[in-house]
Amino acid sequence: MPSRERRIFSDLAFRAQGAGAAERGEHGGRRMAWAVLVLSFAATLTIWWMTSGVVQRESSERFASRVSEVHASIQDRMRSYAQVLRAASALFKASGTVTRSEWENFIRGLELDRFYPGIPAVAYARAVPQPTLDDLVDEMRADGVPEFAVRPPGVRPEYLINIYAAPFNALNRAALGYDMLSEPVRRATIRHAVETGQPAITPRLILKIDEHRDPQPAFIMYFPTYDASRPQTTVEERRAALTGTVLAPFRVYPLVEGILGNDFGDIGLTIYDGTETGDDHEMYRSNADTPREPLHRVLRQVPFQDRIWTIAYYSTPGFEAALHNDKPGLILGAGAIISLLVFAMAWSLSSNRARAAKLAAEMTESLRRRESELHQFFTQAPVGICILDAEGRVIDCNPVMGQYMGVPADAIIGFNMLTDAKDRSFTFAVERALGGEPSEIETPYVSTLGGRQGFYHAHFQPIFNGPDFLFVLGFIDDVSERKAAEDQVHYLAHFDALTALPNRTLLADRLTHAIALARRTETTIAVLFLDLDHFKVINDSLGHTVGDDVLKEVAERLRESVRESDTVARHGGDEFVVVLTDAGEAKDVATVAGQIIERLNAPMRIKGREFSISPSIGISMFPEDGDDGERLIKNADAALYQAKSAGRRAFRFFTNALDVQLNERLTVEASIRRALDLGEFRLHYQPQIDIATGGVIGLEGLIRWAHPDLGMVPPNRFIPIAEESGQITAISQWVMDEACRQMKQWQNSGITVQRVAVNISALQFRTPDLPDQVEAVLARHGLPAGCLEIEVTEGALIHNLETATRILRALKTIGVKVSIDDFGTGYSSLSYLQRFPVDTLKIDRSFVGELGSDPHNAAIVRAIISLGKSLNLTIIAEGVETDQQLGLLRTEGCHAAQGYVYSRPLPPDEVARFLRGRASVAAE
Repeated sequence: MPSRERRIFSDLAFRAQGAGAAERGEHGGRRMAWAVLVLSFAATLTIWWMTSGVVQRESSERFASRVSEVHASIQDRMRSYAQVLRAASALFKASGTVTRSEWENFIRGLELDRFYPGIPAVAYARAVPQPTLDDLVDEMRADGVPEFAVRPPGVRPEYLINIYAAPFNALNRAALGYDMLSEPVRRATIRHAVETGQPAITPRLILKIDEHRDPQPAFIMYFPTYDASRPQTTVEERRAALTGTVLAPFRVYPLVEGILGNDFGDIGLTIYDGTETGDDHEMYRSNADTPREPLHRVLRQVPFQDRIWTIAYYSTPGFEAALHNDKPGLILGAGAIISLLVFAMAWSLSSNRARAAKLAAEMTESLRRRESELHQFFTQAPVGICILDAEGRVIDCNPVMGQYMGVPADAIIGFNMLTDAKDRSFTFAVERALGGEPSEIETPYVSTLGGRQGFYHAHFQPIFNGPDFLFVLGFIDDVSERKAAEDQVHYLAHFDALTALPNRTLLADRLTHAIALARRTETTIAVLFLDLDHFKVINDSLGHTVGDDVLKEVAERLRESVRESDTVARHGGDEFVVVLTDAGEAKDVATVAGQIIERLNAPMRIKGREFSISPSIGISMFPEDGDDGERLIKNADAALYQAKSAGRRAFRFFTNALDVQLNERLTVEASIRRALDLGEFRLHYQPQIDIATGGVIGLEGLIRWAHPDLGMVPPNRFIPIAEESGQITAISQWVMDEACRQMKQWQNSGITVQRVAVNISALQFRTPDLPDQVEAVLARHGLPAGCLEIEVTEGALIHNLETATRILRALKTIGVKVSIDDFGTGYSSLSYLQRFPVDTLKIDRSFVGELGSDPHNAAIVRAIISLGKSLNLTIIAEGVETDQQLGLLRTEGCHAAQGYVYSRPLPPDEVARFLRGRASVAAE
């Protein structure tokens, strides 16, 4: 038997003999020690149990007191908020009528921000019968709210319109005109308040003024006002006597935090709407830390008229820390320690000799076990471990180290990391460790012994015994997979996944470096911004897979069109950017741009289909057109827009004039978004005159924009921008609604107008529910359908013949007149004129303007008039400015005309005077 095995076996026999003797010697003493331990623990547990009971009672009483205090504060504040509405309603009860200034002064005196946090406004909504809606709109606009309109539009049996809101800021002003009865939740709450004569609150909701800015839980409190001269005893009497309601919206978070302030960090609370406590009913949750299992938790309810809030109170770590509830634990710990000390003393006194023998045996076994554990750690560690002597020579290593080096572990013993290694990547780190300093490195490394390549993280730690150096302990981990993943992440962050071109991030970095180099070398840079013409047609007709293949082919052709030192990047979608370094003069860049257009325009074959695609290119130059990358790309994009406007398949250089146009375009586009809300649009009306009789047969509504900074903006400056940005639909809807409102007002004033014509954008015309929109506007203003004429351009009709025919027939079914605007500038096809149910053709002003000087234009006008008459259509000439033009139109038999020869477009208040004057002319 080997000596090592014999030694182990003799140690085990010795330990067994020693343990038996020790057990016999201390057997009696152990019983006494255990008895002392049991008695000590029993006394400790008794004291701990009594102390825990006292602490628990104190904790519960304090928590209940804090909950009652907070709960009472919430109830008191809710009653005081209701009292605000009572006071506001009393204002109406006392005086019958309240002006806007009286209302604002009253609310200002309440100091809402100071005394009533959470209330953004106190408002008054008036009960309005449907027939008087237009009168209310006129009253409110005359009262300092020119943009006032009833929202949402539509005919309803009853209205409760928000007419006052204070403080009178921009946010509260936007809420004016809202019909409180148009939404089911508000309507149900209001009806309950009206029937009971008491304040009522809504369930949890989002305020209309917060829907597009900062949605948060809120509710609204309503208090009805009645006609004091009428009885209010029964429900029916209160409904009949209703004049309106005072209301106040409450944002729950600022309301509750205004009540409690910062004095509730020791308890947390969650407020639920109703009696259920699910997430769907949550209105408020405090910021206090919520423990997983709070020490205390209780539910309380806050009733308000017919609604109930449920509030869940719970203790926080701050509350529990203040209780000093560590006393029982301290008692238990101290008692346990004392018990163990007494037990240890008794145990020690019972058997000193046997205990010493046993301790020696245990220490020996512990040392052997630790030696075995260290050996297992060394051989089974998941990283490579090596031990180096003072010369840098490997004196031991584990199997993983052998795997990393590509040879068995034994083959590494004796290898010198300083002198034998061909790859010197680890050399500096090893030398530093041999010098007494820990070192760490992450580097690629090729093994000299096995030739294995990898990327490694290495840590070399010098080991000392006091001042004496022992060895260097090295830990080496193969991080090749992690490094590859990091490289992949870096690639995806800087390159486009589809085309493998640099993305916008890498483009910005390269452009920054190129600009820095150009400054030092005093050279130029050209930035070419490319967009593929009609690429959307390929995606829509052939699918996105073919579109992706086209983009990859374009990327490859762009790479082949420029030098290695240049950058080709994908900017997004079908947009690419080319950066030409050391670009030379503009003529050199123009040559490259022309070559790129020809290269991309060459036929390509994708999935069996052959087709061509052309780019439009905008070009900016450094340093003339910008001194940073963002400015150069922005200016190249502006030049691209100009290239597209010039007919596509072209390139344009950036100019300062383009910068002015771009800034103006951005200003106008941003201003359009708020022009409708602020009531900046105006509608002027140009008369349409019967050429034979001189009588007015209708008016055309023409939009104007009274911009506060730009002045009166003509339509040709903002209509194209509105069409491109998609905002034209909302503008067209406003024009139609305003024209019908004004038409109704003229009728109520005794002014006769046969019809008013409004232009509908191509985008709105393609909306399937356009006939429903028209019918709703006519119903809202109580107008016959024959009073409205819809003007549509030829292009809008031709876009989709089936849809256009269906919409036109629906409009004719309603009874609305339809005219084709700018006739002659588009397709002017007899076939579609026969197909479409239209009433009027309008000859474009471009033909009328040169009617007396251009025989070709005269022939076109004559043909249009003849064509219209053959189809029994009314013919109206636009832009008639001279008597000569008017005479020629009369000779050719044109029915009607509009233009400066009769009148410029007039604001509504001047239309009445013009109509009276024309009536006398027609009579003559």
